[in-house]
Amino acid sequence: MIISPSSLITIIVLCNFIIFVLYLFLKSYKRITKIHISTLLFLIMLVILRLLIPVEFRFAQTIAVKQVFPTFCSFLYLPILNVIGKELSVLHIFLVVWGIGSFLLFSKMIINYWIFNKLICQKPFISSPKIFAIIKNLESNRLRPANFKVIETDLISVPIVFGLFHPIILIPEIQLSNSELTYILKHEITHYYNHDILIKLLSELITIIYWWNPMIYLLKKDIDKVLEIRVDSSLIKILNDTEKIEYLECLLKIAKNGSNDQSYHFLPTFGANNVSELSQRFLIILNSNIRQRSKIVTSLLLTFIITIVLVSSSIILEPYSINPNDMYETIELTAETSYLVKNLKGGYDVYINNNYFATVTEIKNSYSDLSVYNNLQEVQYNEKKQ
Repeated sequence: MIISPSSLITIIVLCNFIIFVLYLFLKSYKRITKIHISTLLFLIMLVILRLLIPVEFRFAQTIAVKQVFPTFCSFLYLPILNVIGKELSVLHIFLVVWGIGSFLLFSKMIINYWIFNKLICQKPFISSPKIFAIIKNLESNRLRPANFKVIETDLISVPIVFGLFHPIILIPEIQLSNSELTYILKHEITHYYNHDILIKLLSELITIIYWWNPMIYLLKKDIDKVLEIRVDSSLIKILNDTEKIEYLECLLKIAKNGSNDQSYHFLPTFGANNVSELSQRFLIILNSNIRQRSKIVTSLLLTFIITIVLVSSSIILEPYSINPNDMYETIELTAETSYLVKNLKGGYDVYINNNYFATVTEIKNSYSDLSVYNNLQEVQYNEKKQ
């Protein structure tokens, strides 16, 4: 298994195509309700996995591309700098910028996480019997309760769950009723048990690696949306219509209180990223009693995306072009202009435009589609028939 420019380009192009298809699919709440939300998350994780392992497998077949791609690859290998006697191409410069960008973004995430963790550790836990009772009730059916802690802080504007092994639920300093607090705690606890913190960190990692690819930011938004819809779908199963309205009102209240602060964007939140996403979540919740899932849509989407992912592992696009210096000395053998005649001494005589060109010992793949005749008389007879 190796990573080559061709394999990387092939994988990125095919994964970008899948990301765009998923983006279009997730734009409509009606389409979302046609398929189980966990299936959508599975497909997204397939794309992430392929992007994290952009290797060329030994069984992959090479496909020669003659248009556009050769010109693009020639541009990548175009020398533009000379450093200490070594020529640097466009590809070299791009790889250096790519690496520096990823390093800076990764460093920024680590620093933000460290600062955020340090600030949170300075805050006291809420020792409210009411909150303890709510959490105990929510975790009553768990085999291994996570022992959640709750902190109220002005560092955030929307509730979030923080910590992989020792989870802390952070709540903004706003007035919340008992029912609102219950919905928020249940929402964040569900995020934790769904392993959404890990998925969000994986989303952040893929964004750091492919920061230069605009399609990755669409993927990141889709991941956030799918995670929130998955939690909503889990919670509303046990809610009656009145409770669903209360839950929606709580969502709206938190959304109004939300800000554009991105210091904790790597964590699952209770709110929505934008009005469009919030509107979709509202419509999905309000129409949750109507069973709309379609096995046909599910099968088609699964088959389509899994096929593209498999194709990205099975083929490698390679540029194909003839060197300009060799072009004048190169002759293309086509079925329209060329044919083969059996040579009595063995092998085949190659004719181009009815003129003898050369004798070959065997028929190779490059001209296996040429007509083969026993003699020149057969060629003349065949031409008269045509």
